[in-house]
Amino acid sequence: MTPLPSTSWDQRLDQIVRGWAHRRPDATAVVSTELTVTYRQLDDLADRYAADLIERSVRPGDVVPLAVPQSVTLIALMLAVAKVGAAYAVVDPDWPDDRLRGVLRNMRSPIVVAGAEVRLPDDRPRWTPPDAAQRIGTPPPRELPEPPTGPADPCCVLFTSGTTAEAKCMVTPHRAVARLFVPEATVTFGPGSVVPQLAPLQWDGSVLEIWSALLTGATLVLVADPLLTPADLRRMIQRDGVTTMWLTSSLFNTLVDVDLAAFTGLRQVMTGGERLSVPHVRGFLTAHPDIVLINGYGPAENTVFTTTHRIRPQDCAVAGGIPTGRAVPHTEVFVLDDARPVPPGQPGEVCVAGAGLADGYLGDPVATARSFVEVDIDGRRQRVYRTGDRGLIDDTGVLHYLGRMDRQLKVRGRRVEPVAVEHVLAQVAAVAQVAVVPRRDRAGNCLGLVAFYTTGDGRPATAQIRAAAARQLADYELPDAFVHRATMPLTANGKTDLRALQEQCADAIQPSQHRARAGDMPEGTLATVVEVFAAALDIEPDAVDVDSSLRALGGSSVSAIRASALLQQRGWAVPAVQVLGAGSARELARWLDEHAPSTDLDAAAGTGRFVPLTGMQQGFLMEHLADPTNLSGHCLLAWQVNGPLDVAALDQAIDDVVSRHGSLRAAYRLDPEPGAHTGPATCPAPRLQQLVMTGPPDLDAAVTALRTALSRPFDLECGVVLHARHMRLDDMRALVGVAVAHIAFDGWSESVFARELSQAYSARRTGAAPRFDTPPPSLPELSTGRPSGKAATRHRQYWANQLRAIPALPLARGSTPGLHHHEFRLDEADVAQLRHTAAKYDTTLFTALVASYGRALGAATGATDFGVGVPVAQRTGDLVDRAIGCLINMICLRIRPTTWDAEYAAELADTIMHAMQADVPFAEVVQILKPPRSSRPPLYQTLFTYQDTVPAHLDLAGTTTTALAVAHLGIPTELLVEVWPDHGGLRYVFTAQADAVSQDQFLQIVAAQRDDLGSLGCTLS
Repeated sequence: MTPLPSTSWDQRLDQIVRGWAHRRPDATAVVSTELTVTYRQLDDLADRYAADLIERSVRPGDVVPLAVPQSVTLIALMLAVAKVGAAYAVVDPDWPDDRLRGVLRNMRSPIVVAGAEVRLPDDRPRWTPPDAAQRIGTPPPRELPEPPTGPADPCCVLFTSGTTAEAKCMVTPHRAVARLFVPEATVTFGPGSVVPQLAPLQWDGSVLEIWSALLTGATLVLVADPLLTPADLRRMIQRDGVTTMWLTSSLFNTLVDVDLAAFTGLRQVMTGGERLSVPHVRGFLTAHPDIVLINGYGPAENTVFTTTHRIRPQDCAVAGGIPTGRAVPHTEVFVLDDARPVPPGQPGEVCVAGAGLADGYLGDPVATARSFVEVDIDGRRQRVYRTGDRGLIDDTGVLHYLGRMDRQLKVRGRRVEPVAVEHVLAQVAAVAQVAVVPRRDRAGNCLGLVAFYTTGDGRPATAQIRAAAARQLADYELPDAFVHRATMPLTANGKTDLRALQEQCADAIQPSQHRARAGDMPEGTLATVVEVFAAALDIEPDAVDVDSSLRALGGSSVSAIRASALLQQRGWAVPAVQVLGAGSARELARWLDEHAPSTDLDAAAGTGRFVPLTGMQQGFLMEHLADPTNLSGHCLLAWQVNGPLDVAALDQAIDDVVSRHGSLRAAYRLDPEPGAHTGPATCPAPRLQQLVMTGPPDLDAAVTALRTALSRPFDLECGVVLHARHMRLDDMRALVGVAVAHIAFDGWSESVFARELSQAYSARRTGAAPRFDTPPPSLPELSTGRPSGKAATRHRQYWANQLRAIPALPLARGSTPGLHHHEFRLDEADVAQLRHTAAKYDTTLFTALVASYGRALGAATGATDFGVGVPVAQRTGDLVDRAIGCLINMICLRIRPTTWDAEYAAELADTIMHAMQADVPFAEVVQILKPPRSSRPPLYQTLFTYQDTVPAHLDLAGTTTTALAVAHLGIPTELLVEVWPDHGGLRYVFTAQADAVSQDQFLQIVAAQRDDLGSLGCTLS
């Protein structure tokens, strides 16, 4: 990786990013679900937004509030504010009004940047910026004036809690951020690194995530769902290539507890925010010795990290816990007692100095003067921040954290002052006394807060107090429970006995009164939810009130992530945000019954080693039995290998992968009922067979020969579902090809197969057996359940109504066998234009592509009503994400092409959304509709697929490999159109059955597609 040049760190953030835009203009800078931008595009976007800000009178030195959700637009706005010489402050519109009002009051800016629908308690003019997708490719602004600001000036305002209800606003200079990413830092970033953005945008964790990528030429991935489950983590690693991430220690612990293998594929994990748990760290290091684990310590007032420490196994035996490490570059750490340094090994208050310090608290000179002080150290006058943490520096110069000197806590990685929470609660008229103490788990970690209170009239006022707290406190500051007491316990000197109250926290959540009678015991799905809630909250099941929400029972976002993962282990695929948002355990159980896919492993397993087939698999099997020479079910993978290929090791590696996955070992039979059978094999295992190249080593001819060799039929009933071939071109070049039956394979499986084959080959060429991190899911575990009851009935009715009497697509038939083939490419500018067009009508790129294809078919065939098939992945959990198998369904979109406008865009988007949600196997949809018998495929005669799966990268140790595009041997319908992401652009691949579509008609459809894309602004250059 190329690190940030050492001479570059002391600049404004926008200047460093512009440097990368000049050095690596086409490198990917930011990826979101809707938009991907390069460094050049990001810098250009920031210029356009900066011109907009200047036009609206934003000036150097202003603090610009940004009430904009996580998006490429927001990232570009942050840079734009810096280009003007101002500082950004991302504010959360969901904060209580009093907090928002106090925060905004101190920000000097002529405008507030916010969405039109955002409500803010501020009277300043509001500017709603156009979406980034709409700005890409628009004319650049006139040259921007260079602001009179430098690296010592503010770049952003970050937030943390104070001792009152108002948040502290820390003014952070550019160099405080940039210092973190110099080459000598413990944590390394650079081109090739991919970092997800998960932390709340108001806190310093987001500064680490965003700028670690953009200041080092890496890639930032914007994660839409902030509640990270193990399944989400696996998808990010596989789909987005995430290499490095920051996790609060509580979230790190949760992921280690519920799915330790989910970290596989990462290079580096940073964790901290609270004292690390030694058992969790030890478990991680044992499972992932090759992943760098960093302990990051530091207050937000010193911008993210003050010290870092690469954790080694021996650190788990250090008395007092995992060390917090040495100071990051351009930072100094002192341990002081009464403003004087203490000797090594002696405890004191941790104080920090250097380039990372904030300028102070915005609008609060008193708090600034109290926390940022000047002291004499070794004859030098130093400005330091007093952290309030106790620590010591050992004889080797390593800092060890010993706890707090006051009552400050960390709740889920965020600083909370119990005094501030008490201050808010004490304002409630009914409250006489109040004390807030931490609720801890068995390991001593702070799970949340419990508020104990007394009232003047002796009567409880919990509802009133809770409502007042919700109006003024942030979500993470809200106590999990409010406990009324007649009196407070006192210490010997007459003060409230906080220790005694903390010992009573376990009793704050009482066993449910809703299940006092045996007949009230929960059953079925509700019983599962109660069990999961109890496990996620570390309480007894009897303490779970079925009519209370997870949050009301003391849960948090971390609890929701844990509950989501536990539900997934029990067969329910449910997002963590759904768990957290459910009004009660009972409500979540109802939602699971009606919406969430489930896996009944016992039912799916059937008897013995038999697993029922899905509807798609039954279709593939019927086609194979009707015509074993039909090659439309062959999935092809091929690579060119440069370097010495160990053929024996590759042969063994293929056997290793096949042996791991039941789908590749199963025999697929109709009798006694359609199923995959994994009993003793009746056919030999697949072997890597050699092809001999005749004639000169011509690559095109070799690929054709490889394709022909892979066209042998499979024997599904015997269990032959894979062919493998290799061909030497010369001493240092070879081709490797694999064909897998679609009944056992899909697009997502390609990357899993290539990754495991690479791992097995690496081991086998050294004479060792491969050691995979996790066992693969079994066939029963892959037998995905579907909605039942009312939800299933509703879904079937949708398809009956949507596709009734759908006409066939009129295609002029051909007279020759074989396939027609044609390709063309859209470049990055074309794709940006399509995204702009989609955003203009508030829809997605996929919707725009489908609409364009539908109009092209209408123009070429004259059809006004027809079906288009779209394959949909059925992978909803961490197990299936690492599986090889056929886990897809087909949906049929009814297309009635018309002019591309807002009305049609909304109508088609609605059609796609409902089709995705109406989860019924396609074979069952056909049975419901009973279309007239015909030699043509039912309901649709064309497939449109947007291939967004992870590329199948083969990494054979000691060689370099290149994936080869191999033409299909056959296709499952008359006309197939595939759209592949291609280095920022899109590659269109058209394939048609030559006997079903004439050559003229085929070329007319291709031309109509090009014309329609041209009408949307694409140049197809």
